[in-house]
Amino acid sequence: MFYCYGILRSLQDSPYTLTIQPRLAEEDLLKPIMRIVDGQLADGIIIGQTRNDDSRVRYLQQHQFPFVTFGRT
Repeated sequence: MFYCYGILRSLQDSPYTLTIQPRLAEEDLLKPIMRIVDGQLADGIIIGQTRNDDSRVRYLQQHQFPFVTFGRT
């Protein structure tokens, strides 16, 4: 969670807030992403634990939604 602290520090003087969207282990990886994008709940997303050919990255690219990843896909 040290990276969260760094993100919070960098957002300190900005109009942005860090919100963490957890998911259940058995929940589809894409579901929380779709909920955020479809509901317009965020200005961007940070994705951790990326996978090869990650469906979350593909979805965000298709919807032209801003994101960064921890890891490669």
